[in-house]
Amino acid sequence: MSETIYGGSVALIGRPNVGKSSVFNAWAGSRHAPISARPHTTWRSQYRLIRCGERALLMVDAPGWVKNSRSMLHRYMDSQVRDVISGCDLLLWVVEPMRWLNEEDAIHDWVRQQEVPIAVLINKIDRMKDKKRLLLFMDQLRNQVDPAFILPVSARNGAGMDLLFDACWDLFPDPEPWQEMPALDSPAMQWVPDLIRSQAMERLHQELPYSIAVHVEGWRHEQEKSIIEACLWVRQPSHKAMVIGKGGQVIKAIGSAARRVMEENLDQRVDLFLRVKVKENWDNDPAAILAMESQGF
Repeated sequence: MSETIYGGSVALIGRPNVGKSSVFNAWAGSRHAPISARPHTTWRSQYRLIRCGERALLMVDAPGWVKNSRSMLHRYMDSQVRDVISGCDLLLWVVEPMRWLNEEDAIHDWVRQQEVPIAVLINKIDRMKDKKRLLLFMDQLRNQVDPAFILPVSARNGAGMDLLFDACWDLFPDPEPWQEMPALDSPAMQWVPDLIRSQAMERLHQELPYSIAVHVEGWRHEQEKSIIEACLWVRQPSHKAMVIGKGGQVIKAIGSAARRVMEENLDQRVDLFLRVKVKENWDNDPAAILAMESQGF
């Protein structure tokens, strides 16, 4: 007899750089969602199935909310966020302690129009020395948002993360049995480009604007290993030189760091080959957006 699984879906939403991907990875126990100290690292929605006995939650990490969608890329990211929200049973809104910016106002204005329960996750509480201020911030959120629950956590050290599954599950009083189990996690083709991009952003710091994208050009399997070929798109020749670095040192460091995470998650050896190409105005090029969409963007 097949196993009966009861489940619901949870979407992580919030403005860029509040730690949604860190929460996703801490909860899922993986590095599928890319992490960087800089915002807009996640461009593709990532998902992972979290199970506890016969209970299961499908967790989705959406791209950061973009208030002003100026480019075709940002409009596409915005549509992804809205698609995620419309298809989930619970919205888990990730915020930073004591920080409420204009983006939070925009998110609040939109999500309160949805017929989906909202809960708030206050991430990065390990940075809070004055816990009384945290309690005041929680009271402010209760009055302003009226969420189903508020949970302070730290994705970095794991504080509070063990309470998250039951807190979410308690909002599904009569979960429907799943007739078909969803995929356990995002296909690698979806998270690999963002992983490479996040490693590039970590090493280029303030030198490189956000006008960099990664397109996987080839992926094949040989003798129990994956051979991956990817191209980093930049807008200007000067940006290409930055990504490559003197003697190719920067691109080598990007590839080495990304490869280690890939091998850990794929549980196999990975040969990663990177190249850099100047592609002007790619974020407003329909063909470029379509190329990334075809690999799960």
